Amino acid sequence: MTNQHNQQLLDTYQRRLQILELQAAQFGINTPPHIVMEIEDLTKKIKEIENQINPTNTLKNATIPVQITNLSNNQKNDLVDLLLEMPSLSDRGTREVVLARLPKRITNSIVRHTSNKTDVSNILQTVLNYKNGLEQLVGNIRFFDDETRPMKELDLFISELGED
Repeated sequence: MTNQHNQQLLDTYQRRLQILELQAAQFGINTPPHIVMEIEDLTKKIKEIENQINPTNTLKNATIPVQITNLSNNQKNDLVDLLLEMPSLSDRGTREVVLARLPKRITNSIVRHTSNKTDVSNILQTVLNYKNGLEQLVGNIRFFDDETRPMKELDLFISELGED
């Protein structure tokens, strides 16, 4: 398949996934199993196509445990503070570049704010609502801030979260 065909297929799957995720959010814990299964299937297909389009798009350090979704308020606050130390997230302009690399279904859900801390807090809360959302955000940050002290601190913090 050509990259153009793969891109069209990817766009179609992402639109369908966004609709299903909205339906799942409306149903909450009563989400019908067929919706949950289709979300899982589409997520796998999207990842496969993304890897076909750009095989080097995998994370350099996949350090984020899958179970990190329900963080305490203190953990979220600490994570927001760490994210604000990242050179790529420290100001709105560079933050836009990092966010532009996220799937549209995530970026379209982020409620933006003029305050840096509130904006990053909203970004974190939104990515935590999506499967692999935090992993994707950290992967984008790593692209710009790899080998920096703040990146190492973020990796350490996230690895400690996974141990809890």
